[in-house]
Amino acid sequence: AIFYVQARVALLFVPVVASLLIIAALAGNERKSVPDAIDRTVTSSVK
Repeated sequence: AIFYVQARVALLFVPVVASLLIIAALAGNERKSVPDAIDRTVTSSVK
């Protein structure tokens, strides 16, 4: 049951992580449209 729950959580987080990566890529290309707070968190997490 534990593995089943972990699998479901993983499936839920995969699209979230993918969307965050896409947002980070867009933030890297379009700095002006992204707030400084979000941009700082993205760059700090990447580094």
